[in-house]
Amino acid sequence: MNMKVMRKLADISTAHLTEHTCNRYLKQNDCKVCAYEFDYGWFVIMPTELEEMKGVIPNDLYQCLLWAKCNEVDIIKFDCDADEVEDLPEYDW
Repeated sequence: MNMKVMRKLADISTAHLTEHTCNRYLKQNDCKVCAYEFDYGWFVIMPTELEEMKGVIPNDLYQCLLWAKCNEVDIIKFDCDADEVEDLPEYDW
């Protein structure tokens, strides 16, 4: 069986994450989400049980993941050069 799997990716600004989330939390070995750093930001995979993450992960990241879930996004590409999303808060750092 040759079945292709398609995933929906959102390319949004790292401005929706705090400096602490980007430079500390996502780099920890015990980070509670699957996150992969690249030269200009992070790829974050949607967790299967987002509700269990509330209060466990930083609130800025949780809000982005909640937005992604509402928009049926599977992967968020946080990119320093990407556009901001009107529905999400922005952090100046």
